[in-house]
Amino acid sequence: MPFKQLIQAIAETGANKLLALDGASGRRLQRLNGKVIVVQLTDIGLDLGFVVTPDNLLVTGALDQADATVALPVAAIGELKDSAQLPKAIKEGRLELTGDPMLLKQFSELFAKLDIDWEGELARYVGDVPAHLLFDTATKLKAKLTKGLGQFGHWGAEQLTEEARLLPSALEQQHFFDAVDDLKSDLARLERRLEALERQ
Repeated sequence: MPFKQLIQAIAETGANKLLALDGASGRRLQRLNGKVIVVQLTDIGLDLGFVVTPDNLLVTGALDQADATVALPVAAIGELKDSAQLPKAIKEGRLELTGDPMLLKQFSELFAKLDIDWEGELARYVGDVPAHLLFDTATKLKAKLTKGLGQFGHWGAEQLTEEARLLPSALEQQHFFDAVDDLKSDLARLERRLEALERQ
């Protein structure tokens, strides 16, 4: 099977399996029924055409008649996960949209609003107790990693500002911004005086 067809098949199977795990996804599919959204992965030259049916998604290649087309590099796929940030991403040029922006938002919400009971799904294969233990351990590990990364970030910022003096401290930054504001005020006063002199 050619590479592009393989990716399309994987995308279709994966997307539909995820949607099937959330009972509420059917309502979101119904709202998009019959719509066609094309995702162009610009850096690898791959087009994924998503055709929405009442029950699932069909994935093909490029389609001429798309209701919305979004072009972005593979690394920016994460931008599609947060529908609230899509307008900002489009405005800042991280992705390009042709067609209905509301349609892209609704398509993004197909996956962004997935509510899947992963512990329950895992329990079907390993049992309730092992699944609970695994998720409990994963939750604690995630909390420790988040705390550790936060502490490391704080330590790194302190090293750069206080020890290595590579970055200005918060107080130094404030002094700089205050000086810039004062300079702006002085310039504005000077401009007004020059204008007054020119009128005379």
